Amino acid sequence: MPDEPPPSPLDVNVVPTIGDDPQRVAMVKSVNDTLNAYISITDAKAGAFLGGAAAAASFFLSQEPKGTGLVICYVISAIGYVSAAVAAANVIFPRVPGKGSGVVFWGDIASRKSAQEYHDEFEKKCAGGGFVADYAWLNWCTSTIIKRKVRRLRIAMALCFLSLAVSVPAYIYMKHAATP
Repeated sequence: MPDEPPPSPLDVNVVPTIGDDPQRVAMVKSVNDTLNAYISITDAKAGAFLGGAAAAASFFLSQEPKGTGLVICYVISAIGYVSAAVAAANVIFPRVPGKGSGVVFWGDIASRKSAQEYHDEFEKKCAGGGFVADYAWLNWCTSTIIKRKVRRLRIAMALCFLSLAVSVPAYIYMKHAATP
């Protein structure tokens, strides 16, 4: 047996190891990798705005306002910074997967009762195909998550910039009013 040449790809007795076209699987996998990169970038931006909102709030709202106009600016800024931080944290908050029957998505994998059950299902997909369908479903789910994350990131950014637009002039005014 060891001296036997490998089977020809045209040999009808050779069973393919993956039922799907490997190029299609690779393409749909690369789309998934790209989508996950978008999620990582969006989460990083949200982390920056979360930290920025906290830092800006602690700096610009560190002085007690004197006068009704400054109190109103202070309250608007405080509400804006807190809202921006909550929106940014909501972007980063882990998404909870639905439970499906695929073999690619971690939520589907974790829904199996045992590693052996997952292994058996994985082997079925290898023999009969279905990776492209699994990745297509995963990519669609991931894209809806990205859409939601980007929308929440934009809200966090708008609230943070609005708060800055109110608190910076109020801070400058308070600094100038405090100097004799």
